[in-house]
Amino acid sequence: MDWEKLLLESKNIDIVESGMLGAVEWKHYANGLLAFFGQGPIGNFLYELTYPGYHDEDHTEWHPYWRSWSGKEVNTPVKYVYINDGITEIEDCAFEACYIEEIYIPNSVTKIGARVFSDNNLETINLPNNLEAIGHRCFEKSRKLKSLFIPASVKELGNIGSKYVSAINEIIVDENNTNYTVVDGILYTADMPQLLWCPATVTGELHISSSVKRVDADA
Repeated sequence: MDWEKLLLESKNIDIVESGMLGAVEWKHYANGLLAFFGQGPIGNFLYELTYPGYHDEDHTEWHPYWRSWSGKEVNTPVKYVYINDGITEIEDCAFEACYIEEIYIPNSVTKIGARVFSDNNLETINLPNNLEAIGHRCFEKSRKLKSLFIPASVKELGNIGSKYVSAINEIIVDENNTNYTVVDGILYTADMPQLLWCPATVTGELHISSSVKRVDADA
């Protein structure tokens, strides 16, 4: 993806909707681009849906902006997400159920929260070199993402597995990462006291090292 070209072309495209999240500005363009500019974290930006509820009182729920089935039509699906340098964190569930096809994440992002990319259309993702933490089930229900590369900088890694099937069948850990390792396709913490995840592609007999003291839920 030529992000510079897409951003340049988008300047002449209608803006479907825009807003602010603290010091971060977001713009959703008619070509399917969702772009973030500014400094600080990206929160789970939601819109308010109020409707008559139980006991004749108004009941308020919050739903992601792009979920047209939640009660607000969004005629332009989000396909591409661009995050400008200066964004430091992507908070929990920020892009859950957003069927992103491609995303650019700058090196300024050091934390990605839980279920941020749960339920998406990503085929590849390049995690930033300064990333330190990936939340639980971040890539849950990733239908097309088959391989995931963990940078050397990652110190915290949530559950990869869940009861929801993911297409991920390979995790590669940077050889300079001192916190995690992959042995025979299986993800462990360094020195292997904890088995984190075994992809569905691993078949036959599984021999677990005597060093393993814990197996993660849904591993």
